[in-house]
Amino acid sequence: SKLFPSSRLQQLRLRCEGVRVTLLFDPPEPTRIRMVVKEDSEVVLNCSASGSVRDQVFDWKKDDDVEVFLYSRGRTYGSGLSGQSPQFTGRVAHFPEALDLGNASIRIKKAEMRDSGIYTCTFPHSAPVLRSEISLLVGASSEPLIRIFDGGPDRALLLCEVKGAHTRPAVQWQDSSGRVLPDLETESEERDGRFYVTVRAIVSSSGNYSCVVTQEEFCHQISSTTFVAIGELWIYTTATNN
Repeated sequence: SKLFPSSRLQQLRLRCEGVRVTLLFDPPEPTRIRMVVKEDSEVVLNCSASGSVRDQVFDWKKDDDVEVFLYSRGRTYGSGLSGQSPQFTGRVAHFPEALDLGNASIRIKKAEMRDSGIYTCTFPHSAPVLRSEISLLVGASSEPLIRIFDGGPDRALLLCEVKGAHTRPAVQWQDSSGRVLPDLETESEERDGRFYVTVRAIVSSSGNYSCVVTQEEFCHQISSTTFVAIGELWIYTTATNN
């Protein structure tokens, strides 16, 4: 598997800082912020203006022409307004209780890979027109599955599985100090645009070991950690996100 030394990971973290932050800017130069989410998760796309927006109009679109959500002085798609894209019917809602606080954010239920794209929130009747942009990427890998087997006298075989990742992830085993372990064997398969990766490693010392999954293009990294007690029968496993 592809190796990521600590300096490379630090560069990745610096490049990806603020990936989940959403801001509102005046044209002509809106700033686009990236969000990275897993499939089937609920996504909140943030948008706001000063003062109450209850009596205003704000419009959410994807890739400039796909109608995601429209609020017009109390009416919305499915509640007095028509024209919403079938892709988002029944999956998008706003925050009515927060309208007086200037909150024009929306939430999308059960994110799908086809939801990836550029989302714009626009207040068309404001002067000047307010507009924000968010780049949404759906398909971040979920936490890897760890299994441990007997690897022989005073050894353990570690197996890490990543299932159904969108874009090929880099997968590696690390010890508690962050040192990358040599791969005993790596299997990678693509099915219907999703990647299934299995990485094995042998260890001979008790301690914490982590399977780290990195998707650079998504600015996404997630890991599972297990405690291995050589010669004993119990383990402890956790998952962490970065």
